[in-house]
Amino acid sequence: MKSSMGGYINTVFVYGTLKRGQGNHGILHNKSEFVAHARIGNEFTAYSKGIGYPFMAEVAGIGCVGEVYQVNDEVLANLDRLEGHPGYYERKVRPVVCGDGTEVLAWVYLMGNEVPAGVDIIEEW
Repeated sequence: MKSSMGGYINTVFVYGTLKRGQGNHGILHNKSEFVAHARIGNEFTAYSKGIGYPFMAEVAGIGCVGEVYQVNDEVLANLDRLEGHPGYYERKVRPVVCGDGTEVLAWVYLMGNEVPAGVDIIEEW
């Protein structure tokens, strides 16, 4: 992890359209450091509403597969704008488990705990 000005000082867990190969990954591409494939635990559930992107809530379920990145403050601010934080999504620190079994604390974008009707539970986007 870099810690100099402009370095990578924030750990972020992303899922859905921010993952590699997805439409919003450009926010991270060449501006962050990929750390690992990861999974957030069963205290969380990811959903799809058929609107082009998933969302995750802190509701017991099946967890979610994603990726962990190190980002600088500028990239974190760009992620906040994309995710509508604060307001639409809330950014919270939560534990995630990397592919090698290492647990890290990372920023995660979450919806509120009330899940709208008519959504599908998903494990990966």
